[in-house]
Amino acid sequence: MEAEVSENTQSLSSLPQEITSLKDLHFPSEQAAFDYYFEYARLHGFVARRGGSKKSQDGMITKRYFVCHCEGKPAPKESMVAEKSRKRPSRRCQCLASISIGLSITTGKEDWVVQKHVVEHNHPLLTVEEVGHLSANRFIPLESQAMIKIFKKAGICVSDMVRFFKAEKDGAPLTFTAKDIYNFLDKDCLGMDLSLLPRRGDAMEVIKALKDKAEKDPKFFYQFTVDEDGRLEHLMWVHSQARSAARLFADVVLFDTTYKMNRYEMPFGVFVGVNNHGQSILLGACLLRNETIPSFSWVFKNWLSAMGRSPVSILTDQDKSMREAIEVELPETKHAFCMWHIMRKFPHWFAGKLTSRYQDFIQGFYLVLHQDTIQAFEESWSTLIESYGLRDDTHISDLFLLRDYWAPAFLRPYFFAGLSTTQRSESINAFMNGYMGKQTSLVEFVEAFDRAFDSRADASVKATGADKLFPPSTLTSTRIEKKAQEKLTAYSFNLFQKQLVLSNEYIVEGSYIFHYDSPERRWFTRFSADTDDIWCICQEFQFKGILCRHALKALIHHGVMELPDKYLPERSCQQPSIFTQRCSNKQAIEANPVLNLGSEGELWRKTFMSKATCLASSSVAKPELRQQLDQDINRMMEYTMSKSATTVDETTTTEKQTVGVSYLDTSLRNNSVLIDKAESQFGRILDIDNPPVVVTKGRPKGKRQNTSTSERQPRLCRACNKMSLHDSRNCPSKNTS
Repeated sequence: MEAEVSENTQSLSSLPQEITSLKDLHFPSEQAAFDYYFEYARLHGFVARRGGSKKSQDGMITKRYFVCHCEGKPAPKESMVAEKSRKRPSRRCQCLASISIGLSITTGKEDWVVQKHVVEHNHPLLTVEEVGHLSANRFIPLESQAMIKIFKKAGICVSDMVRFFKAEKDGAPLTFTAKDIYNFLDKDCLGMDLSLLPRRGDAMEVIKALKDKAEKDPKFFYQFTVDEDGRLEHLMWVHSQARSAARLFADVVLFDTTYKMNRYEMPFGVFVGVNNHGQSILLGACLLRNETIPSFSWVFKNWLSAMGRSPVSILTDQDKSMREAIEVELPETKHAFCMWHIMRKFPHWFAGKLTSRYQDFIQGFYLVLHQDTIQAFEESWSTLIESYGLRDDTHISDLFLLRDYWAPAFLRPYFFAGLSTTQRSESINAFMNGYMGKQTSLVEFVEAFDRAFDSRADASVKATGADKLFPPSTLTSTRIEKKAQEKLTAYSFNLFQKQLVLSNEYIVEGSYIFHYDSPERRWFTRFSADTDDIWCICQEFQFKGILCRHALKALIHHGVMELPDKYLPERSCQQPSIFTQRCSNKQAIEANPVLNLGSEGELWRKTFMSKATCLASSSVAKPELRQQLDQDINRMMEYTMSKSATTVDETTTTEKQTVGVSYLDTSLRNNSVLIDKAESQFGRILDIDNPPVVVTKGRPKGKRQNTSTSERQPRLCRACNKMSLHDSRNCPSKNTS
């Protein structure tokens, strides 16, 4: 057999599978020969790769070998290295299947001829579907890469991306897997591997992105620091809408740094507030190098500068460094500990010591928590500790010393919007799992936070509109309830209405209020007829911002027909929506060529997203829908490219003008400086390295020592309800017949 194969006369995809020998085939180039053999290998169940070669005296390659991917012997592994590396099986089994091509020059034209072809393999061959999963045959087409970037910005998970592409192919095998998408997303938005960019990489990109946000939105606030090695150290940013909301909703703040979903494992701190609809709102974010006093002081100082006001109260965990930083930077703010973080330590502290009495101790502890006054709390605390013999316990002593940080009797005079735990900030952390992951870069992290911020903004706008469309109904005919209905949001009014209805079950006796079923429990109230001031010993209004049932009963008893405005706080009343979509900014849209598509382009974008969502959620895609979607994508890309061409040229010109400008002096690296200061001084952005991977606090992973049975603490088994060394998973009672 003698034939000639050229790149123009025969397509690789038309290669017949029944060909068993390639000997004497001619190719115009070495690459053409390899491409042909690579396609031959794919159809016959293996992967081809380049082997050795022979060169002439002048260094020209005259012979080339293409071999099977199973050629050669497996490389030996040293025992010490094998323990640390992944133990992957080798595919090499000394397979001899190969072809050799030689170069012959006739009439001044290169001609590569297959001189030898060994067909037989000493291993099983794969099917066409199976060989497509090998790494050599996997690739992501350019059009699919563009779609993946769009899906990533929309917060679509990888599994849904795979479902979309499978539906788009209508049963045809994909040339990539979910792992390939993860690897592709591990690169920055420009497709550059960040690990290959130690300087001007991830850190430079995120600072540039924040600078661009500040240029489009003058009220956007950001700040960062770098260490002595030029690496990014701390970073924080606050959206303009969050700064606008500070006047009403930054009086109560939750701050938590337990979230570390980024590739550098930097602690992510988020400031969470509560709006007039009872919803969590994002009031700022930061990424820190460590959780030390200087780091927290830097965060609180800059956040206070952005907000322009000190919060009334702040809720955190029991981190000592955070507590000391708050005392210095927020001296006028009441600091409280999360009660949930305290209670979760009780089983470890007291279950082994109290054994069967542990559950009774917990019930008694909750009764102590609900004492209204400091005196009643301390008396009940002393009685509880004495009855369980915990007077000398170090944990009890530490809790009592810090009682003004967690005991409600000490916190009720301060406004906390009714919060006693950091559950909201932790729920925000769980909410962000849908936007970021452990390999999220800094640029992607900021973009993900923006999407989360917009999601919370949408919820606020929706709740504001719902209050207008569906006003709450009254249950009584009192003017007190009518005025509250007109002023308060539906969320606040429902809380108020509940207290108003329950006030009918209470009886007034002088300055005391008591429930008709429990006359022994009484609440002291103080009313001033001149100013209509009402004060209750439970201090519910001071703590939650909603009048308690006792105060409402006292007001009605003293003939107050209309609720004074001072008991309708502005933060609980209906307000115009502060949180709006960031993209509604006209200047920001005009500055972005991708967003500035005009009415026609916007229609294409909406059509595309609608059809893409339909296609991704459908198990069987219609061919006409896929065809129309392809047309929409092509039209949108053409329109966007034509719009963005001018902007790209302008950007390139600006970048050329900055070449050769001096770097920022290293003496400024330890200071907290803005990019604007650096650019005004040197005409360019700082050179900032990526931060190192942060070593987290606590026991290092993999360093846990085995604990003998005698050293373990007893714990409560949920199966047998006894204090023991087992739990519900291995309880002996389960094995009894």
